[in-house]
Amino acid sequence: MMDVGSDNQANTYGYSGLSAVSGVPLEPDELHKIVRHTVEDAAKMLECSHMAALSHVPAEGRVCGVLTVGYTDENFRLWGVSLEEAGAIATVVRTGEYQLIEDSELLPYPLSERFCERILIVPLSFEKHVLSVLVGQVDPRADVESPEWHERVRAVAQRVGLFVELQRLANAYQEEVQRRQYLRDVIAAILEERSLQDIGQMLLEMVASRFRAEIVGLFLKDGEEIKPIALRNISAEFGRDIARIASKSIRPRAFASTMPIYRTVNDRSVLTKEMQERLAREGIRAVWMAMLQLHDQIGGALVIYLKDERVFAPADVAAFQGLADIATLGIAMSRLLEDQRRYATIQERTRLGREMHDTVARSLGALVLTLETAQSFLRQENTIETEKLLNAALELTREALNDTRRAIEALSPPELETMTPAQVIAQELQALERAGIATQFVISGNEIPLSKEQSLALLRIAQEALNNALRHSQASRVRVGLLYESEAIIMRIEDDGVGFDPTLPMAPNRQGGYGIFGMKERARALGGEVAIESTPGWGTQISVRLPYEMPSGLPPSQVLPERASNISAEALPPKQDIAGEALPLEKPLQQLRLLIVDDHPLTRQGMRAVLEQTGPFLVVGEAGDVDEAIIKAQQLRPDVVLLDLQMPGGGGIAALKQLASLEPRPTAILIASIPTEDSVTAALRLGARGFLLKDATPSELVSSIEAAHRGEIVLSPGVSAWLTELNAHRRDSREDVELNERELEVLRLVAKGARNKDIAQELFIAPKTVEHHLSNIFAKLGAANRTEAVRLAIEKGLI
Repeated sequence: MMDVGSDNQANTYGYSGLSAVSGVPLEPDELHKIVRHTVEDAAKMLECSHMAALSHVPAEGRVCGVLTVGYTDENFRLWGVSLEEAGAIATVVRTGEYQLIEDSELLPYPLSERFCERILIVPLSFEKHVLSVLVGQVDPRADVESPEWHERVRAVAQRVGLFVELQRLANAYQEEVQRRQYLRDVIAAILEERSLQDIGQMLLEMVASRFRAEIVGLFLKDGEEIKPIALRNISAEFGRDIARIASKSIRPRAFASTMPIYRTVNDRSVLTKEMQERLAREGIRAVWMAMLQLHDQIGGALVIYLKDERVFAPADVAAFQGLADIATLGIAMSRLLEDQRRYATIQERTRLGREMHDTVARSLGALVLTLETAQSFLRQENTIETEKLLNAALELTREALNDTRRAIEALSPPELETMTPAQVIAQELQALERAGIATQFVISGNEIPLSKEQSLALLRIAQEALNNALRHSQASRVRVGLLYESEAIIMRIEDDGVGFDPTLPMAPNRQGGYGIFGMKERARALGGEVAIESTPGWGTQISVRLPYEMPSGLPPSQVLPERASNISAEALPPKQDIAGEALPLEKPLQQLRLLIVDDHPLTRQGMRAVLEQTGPFLVVGEAGDVDEAIIKAQQLRPDVVLLDLQMPGGGGIAALKQLASLEPRPTAILIASIPTEDSVTAALRLGARGFLLKDATPSELVSSIEAAHRGEIVLSPGVSAWLTELNAHRRDSREDVELNERELEVLRLVAKGARNKDIAQELFIAPKTVEHHLSNIFAKLGAANRTEAVRLAIEKGLI
């Protein structure tokens, strides 16, 4: 029996962790902390200098690593071994009795290298079921013969097992949560239209993070060849060599596998001699690959190259195959969307070709015939008829020129750069007035700004309808109405012309006729619909409905159109000539004032065009060097200054120092082609709110500027990835600052500019928990705010 003191110690050990969190939902990192403290307390009770906790998985006949105390092994959670190879641990699991052994060879690797001489193996049981095992290094001074010590061993065996098993389940849950987040990230990247290479690189980072693998490659089949799509810590030359060798020599049965294949370099059942030699030159000792399989088709492989041999548990195999499935889905979706974009481009070219055929080609054909006839009259010296034909040819030339201009404007309408669709439609009606057709234009409801795509579609549909009224309907009067509803804009166009039979085919044909089909396709692509009512001899009514938002948030090509809601004739006031009336201007958006600083004029012009077209921005000025930037910042008072890292006058860092003295101080963002560690650190230290790469996509640039102006720190994904690789070798020199895994996750998201709400959603935790983590991060780093925390973390190599 234990003495009173020992019994109190056991009771305290058994229940202190639970009482500390009674009634409080546990976050994964909080549970991990409790389990770690529990195992640490067990080590102290049993007088062990260090200890490893393993989980017993009967269904798999294995023991798997959970955590270590007293020493660090980052790969321990990934380690597992079958009971047949577990030595003394297997004996303890089968008997349910603890053992004290002297020979470390009775333990499997890597435990055999961590423990020696007096080694304690304790089965942790719950209702006579061995849930887990503790392996501890007993202090030589411990009295292992005393009844008190043996009683403490039995106490630990009864009370710790459930904690360790909970941690194993929590680890599995976290892996499932992470897998789902990986899938969401890939889908988001696809919908952002990121390249296949970018998506591949994202997948490799996921694999590297999950399996702590440094060297990873993604390869896709292209016909009979295999090509590298994304590589991590692999030279392009090595990637090409491996792909070339695999294309001609990889064993067919490798592609027949439905589960990941693990092979050492010496195994020739899958790897040929040439591939073995190429892998050996890189110091690679094993290869683990999962096939990208969609239905019965093998599209490629996700490959991990290992410089040491490993044993993977079934859970790891399932996780790797899961990532390969995500890769398969991501690549298939990316290619499908790319095919859709390519098809849309072909369709647009076809539409333009049909329109050119119906307009420009027809006018030019008539022009040729007229000129040939005029030439004939000229030979007959009939000057009167020749002059008439030349005048007619002049009119045909003007008409062809106008048709050409319209076709060009279909690609990039200049009117929409400065005018609303309503104003442009009013101009189109004035052209009808000049042609002798009476017009009426009515706007109902509060005008709502439309997206660029919606504005273009509405304008092109209106132009097509009005052009038909002018050229074909023989109309004497045309009415146009715009109705701004709460969820959609509705346009109705009516004429009193000859009409037509709408039941006839509307698809394009060899004789042209693309107009009505094109109108419907434009509306359908944005989730809208075009309805046409016409009767020969009684005129035509065209009704268009475009929703402000896509019905499901999916790409336009995947959204089914909603049923149109027409404007009734009663909704329009009595006919009157308002072609000359001024239309209301488009409601101004709340814009951020930007100053672009770069020594290359073309770069400034391109950035200006992108920002003004894709975001609520107004570029108030440009500068080519530091001195000009400071002068314009003082004069123009921009909200945000975009600074090139390298330019005359000291570059972006020098400009940051001078901008700090301005009042109010503008938000500053540095943009660089090639970042350096010193430049990123200096920029954040001097108060920059962001550091972006020049190859950032328009959407990344817009969101980063808005986030920085809100006071958040923004690092381009490329910069974050680069810093992670740069500081990977400095993980051991963190100046005694230790952040747990969840705190590092929070800090990385803060560095990307995420707000507390975004971080909570990303990590599946409560906003209050995010605040708690930030408080701990600030305390550990000695930081006063988020900006300083990110800067210090970068300096210490934590992110």
